[in-house]
Amino acid sequence: FLNFSDTMGDEAVLTTFGEDGVVVVKLNRPKARNALNAAAVAGLWEAFIRVHEAGPRVRLVFLTGAGSFFCAGADMSNLLGADKEQAARNKPFGDLLMLIHTAPCPVVGLSPGGAFGGGLGLLACCDFVISVANAKFALSEVRIGMIPATISPYVIAKIGIPKSQRLFLTGEAFDAAEAEQMGLVSEVVADAQALQAAAQKLCDTMTLCAPEAVASAKALVRNVVNREINEDLKAYTNKELAKVSQSKEVAIGAKAFRAKEKPAWATQKLTAKL
Repeated sequence: FLNFSDTMGDEAVLTTFGEDGVVVVKLNRPKARNALNAAAVAGLWEAFIRVHEAGPRVRLVFLTGAGSFFCAGADMSNLLGADKEQAARNKPFGDLLMLIHTAPCPVVGLSPGGAFGGGLGLLACCDFVISVANAKFALSEVRIGMIPATISPYVIAKIGIPKSQRLFLTGEAFDAAEAEQMGLVSEVVADAQALQAAAQKLCDTMTLCAPEAVASAKALVRNVVNREINEDLKAYTNKELAKVSQSKEVAIGAKAFRAKEKPAWATQKLTAKL
């Protein structure tokens, strides 16, 4: 695993691991509006594999794009080919989405501009999304004869069935205010400077939160959602609470509370170095 404060990546993706546990993953093809080619998908995959491997050492991940666009979706040159070839090309992107979705720490999408197709799918996999006000979004696959198949589970989970049906079937664009209303975007800010400030504010909030408890809470949401409320679910939640109650973090937190001090994880400032 990379030592923190290292930077990895090639021309397509740049990833910085801060000593404080804040990771910045940046799509770096601004001239192509950060479109997803094979190199970009591979770079994102490598970055999030290392996030998984790091465990609680990573406190927060920011996923963003260079320039004034988040991601224009798939590089159109990758859309051509026979059925078997296309299926093989689709699998790495599907694996990447699952990797982002299951990351053990909060993943925050920072959209400095638009997100189309697969780029919107990346945002749908994030826990929170902050966008500039002038950003535009679209699932325009049907307008070029395609469908948003690979990203569909994450988009539908994020914005619901009725909104997904409309956007999947019409390909129409929508703005950041609409994206916030439908649940894709968590917060809308004025511009790039405000985006940086919002990222830092979230860092300040996450400083207070125990890393392993955050990972457990994230997994809890993922494992409870859409399940029937019954004895099996009750047993699962009781088991999870009992397991976390025996953790070192609970002992540290309780000791700090009694001493009226900050627990160890809250003494390290987290910084958004975008």
